[in-house]
Amino acid sequence: MTTISRLARVFLLSIAVTISAPAQDLPRTVHVFVALADNINQGIVPVPARLGNGEDAERNLYWGSAYGVKTFFSRSADWKLLSSGEKPKDEVLERCVFKYRTANVYLVADAYRGREIQTAILNFFDAAAGLSSGQVNVKDGAQMVALNIRGGANLVAYIGHDGLMDFQLPRLPKKKDDTPRQAIILACASKAYFAVPLRASGISLIVDDQPDGSGSVHAQERARWLDFG
Repeated sequence: MTTISRLARVFLLSIAVTISAPAQDLPRTVHVFVALADNINQGIVPVPARLGNGEDAERNLYWGSAYGVKTFFSRSADWKLLSSGEKPKDEVLERCVFKYRTANVYLVADAYRGREIQTAILNFFDAAAGLSSGQVNVKDGAQMVALNIRGGANLVAYIGHDGLMDFQLPRLPKKKDDTPRQAIILACASKAYFAVPLRASGISLIVDDQPDGSGSVHAQERARWLDFG
């Protein structure tokens, strides 16, 4: 199984916690921060040029490729694409919104330009801390649905290169309150670099470090890793 295939499958298993939560009247939201792979602006092992162009979301390793976020969820029988193409800010090339077909769960995914990886990671930590809450309105059938995003999301995720190996964050976001939050990190060698910022954000840690890759977890732990380094 390819690295991207494993990434996509483990990501789906991780958000199962949100999907299987007790039914609620309000929609639940997963907000995914994707830093597009970038051969020029990131310290990555170079990938083929078409996959490592941080300005081309449609063909990027983490977005438009066979197991990129947009392609994978668009092809999934469990999710339906509600909207795509929106650029909420200059750092983001595209935003997609998906709806889980059998639960009141939505996934908002933002594709950050490769050169904006620091912004993507900082925005992720802000969201994990409950900061910078916002809403996005999306049409689901005949109705408009208001989704809580960033710090208001039920689950936040970062997917991309571990930029913290290359730079330091200008600040460590501190948790806003004691509201329980969940986070997923899918990046190379992330345990050593993401643990301290996540503790500052108030997220308890869970590390997928089982020798057999089983990723067994404890119920009270609220952050998830899969390392590819």
